Formats: sequence, C-alpha cells, structure tokens
Amino acid sequence: MLYDLIILYSELPTCAVIVMVEISIVDHDQEIEKILNMAINDTEWFNQHYSELIGKFDGRFIAIKNGQVVADDKDVTHLFEELRSQGHDLATTFVKYVSKVQYIL
Repeated sequence: MLYDLIILYSELPTCAVIVMVEISIVDHDQEIEKILNMAINDTEWFNQHYSELIGKFDGRFIAIKNGQVVADDKDVTHLFEELRSQGHDLATTFVKYVSKVQYIL
C-alpha cells in the first residue's frame, strides 16, 4: 500500500486540512484527484458558511461531507467514534473546530 499525506490550505487563517490516504499504486492518481476535489469542495463550503456555522456550532468540532454537516461534538474523539458508527470514511470527511475566537499560531 502507498500512503499519501495531503495538506490543503484554505483562505481562513486557522484552517489547514490534512488528509492521509491509503491507496494502491494503480489507483493512485485517480484516488488522489477524487479526495482532493472532495476536500477542496468541503473547505470552500466551510469558508462560505462559516458565520452560520459559528451560530450553530461555536466551541464544537464538526464533520462535513459533500457540503453537509453530518456530525458534531465538543470532543473530537467522540466525533470520530460517531463518524465510524455512521459508516463514514474518516479520510474523506472534513473535520474542523468552529470558534468565534480566532487563534494565531
């Protein structure tokens, strides 16, 4: 198996997406393109809806898949458990912490 680590940056200063993907060499390019497109689309959706998301999910982690919030929790470990129980692939689900407070690292 081949492992790729993909890092995407969004326009928001606190948002970087890291995706680790396990793929076979044969499907490498197609799978990478598919995952990148999904991550880009969900990142753009997150940025466009950020003010709405703060109103609903301030202080929580959210999971976004295909432009929809599919789960949320204050504890990221619990969120991952919920996503697994719902059958979501963590490698293709965008997870982000939503906060009114902007952190500068």
